[in-house]
Amino acid sequence: MYCYACAGISIPHSSGTQAAYCNKPASQAVAGDIVWRSGHVGICIGGGQTIEAMSPSQGITFGSVYDFALAGSHRKLLLINRLL
Repeated sequence: MYCYACAGISIPHSSGTQAAYCNKPASQAVAGDIVWRSGHVGICIGGGQTIEAMSPSQGITFGSVYDFALAGSHRKLLLINRLL
């Protein structure tokens, strides 16, 4: 949310509400896209990589779009949306 706010784009706080913005398959993700899976949101930074704000103890993490889709209990392919 903060990154998009800096670019003048307002998006809702909850990941469930952000899901309504996501309507493309993860295979189309490019830098700046929201990447979403149930319960969590990240940002695609390009090259098949994501950046995510985890918890205060874990901080910011980087990973692959593929790993992002498989993380957690849902193991469901994520969706993306291009806001910029």
